[in-house]
Order: sequence, then structure tokens, then C-alpha cells
Amino acid sequence: MVAPCCTIITGNHNYEKEIKYLPFDTKIIRKAVVIGDYCWVGRNVMIMPGVHIGLACTIAAGSVVVKDIPDYSVVGGNPAKLIKKKDKDAIKALVSSGRCINNLKFNKDYLT
Repeated sequence: MVAPCCTIITGNHNYEKEIKYLPFDTKIIRKAVVIGDYCWVGRNVMIMPGVHIGLACTIAAGSVVVKDIPDYSVVGGNPAKLIKKKDKDAIKALVSSGRCINNLKFNKDYLT
């Protein structure tokens, strides 16, 4: 789930090695961003190139993610830092029982 106004950046100007212009080169360096299953990315989050976000992570609104985030993490801030870890067994139980937002009918199931 990705909330509104998020930015996922997959490219950046070369500003370090063998640059031909200042403040950065015209070459674009591309790096994939990977977001694991069952993640929730809050409003106005910015994810930088090359970041891997693990399974079942929650990224707090307004965070800037510059490093990889391990599975089952809750992170927030600028730069995003670990706030807490989720209960891995509880997450696995929810997944195995089909209790995921994309599996709900979005009526009475969502409200229980």
C-alpha cells in the first residue's frame, strides 16, 4: 500500500566519479527500488535509488528512505531510522490466514 504524494526515485546524476561538469555530470545512474510484499508506505515518503524495503514494513509519513530496510520493520524520519520491529510470527499467521487488505471485500471484513 502506497499513500498519496510519495516519490520513488530510481535515478540520480553522477556527482562523484570522473565528472565532466559541475555540480554534477549529465550521466544518470539508475538503481532499482524494491518494495517487499505487505508493506505500507505512508504519505509524502521519499524513497531514494537502490533501496530495498523488506517484507511487511511500515514507513512513517514524511520519511526519507536512503538505506535498505530489513523485513518486519517500522521506520520513520529523515533519514528513516528503525522505530521498532514487528512480530514476525504474527505477520506470518495473518498472511497464511489470508487477512491482507487486498483479500478483503472492503465492507464488513474491513471493519472487523
